[in-house]
Amino acid sequence: MSKYYGATESELLSAGALRRTFSSVNPAGLFPHQGEIQLAEGELHLTGWRRLPLAAIRQVRLEFTEAYRRVHAGGIGPEGPNLSFFARGEPLVLDLEDGERIYLIVDRNPITGRTRNREWYDVLRASIDATGD
Repeated sequence: MSKYYGATESELLSAGALRRTFSSVNPAGLFPHQGEIQLAEGELHLTGWRRLPLAAIRQVRLEFTEAYRRVHAGGIGPEGPNLSFFARGEPLVLDLEDGERIYLIVDRNPITGRTRNREWYDVLRASIDATGD
């Protein structure tokens, strides 16, 4: 199972300076939702938060935005400085049919800062493309 940290764009934009500062230490400071992420039966399950039918996901992206900037992805982890500033740390961004935007960080390693966002991006893109056939 993979672990996710998640937030809507509005939750990220409304986060105060203190929460934004501590997000480089622990994503839980900025992402209020967390649990396990699974893909099953045509749905993306974000345990403890949401179940999204793949048909409800309009677009999947990996990119930094105004809501989650490059500086939030790297910094100092619980074990001290980490390498995440040098690693790709773009969040997995889901644009939903209803206009909402969801940001996910999947399986973030606190030492290296690496995530499995790219793997989940590939899986979701392939699954959404297969659903559209």
